Amino acid sequence: MQPWPRTPGPRWVLGLPTRADTVAELGESLRARGVEPLQWYGVWLFVDWLDLSGAPVDEAETERVAAVELEAGRRDPYRRLSRVFHLVGRKT
Repeated sequence: MQPWPRTPGPRWVLGLPTRADTVAELGESLRARGVEPLQWYGVWLFVDWLDLSGAPVDEAETERVAAVELEAGRRDPYRRLSRVFHLVGRKT
């Protein structure tokens, strides 16, 4: 079995290295390991501008933005615009 692909990418949002994988590529990698992809969600669609440095935040505003982010991340065309995604699968 091949190791997970290691496609290099820039440092982003949290200062962490990223990878340039697609939903389809990771879905195939999961299938090869006996995991059936079930759903995927866009992440950081509207909130990549948030200051995560520990500055005080308005919790009510954060909850409103998170609710919009969650709904948009579930639906096309919005989720396809996200630079980050979560892919959920189930071991078969």
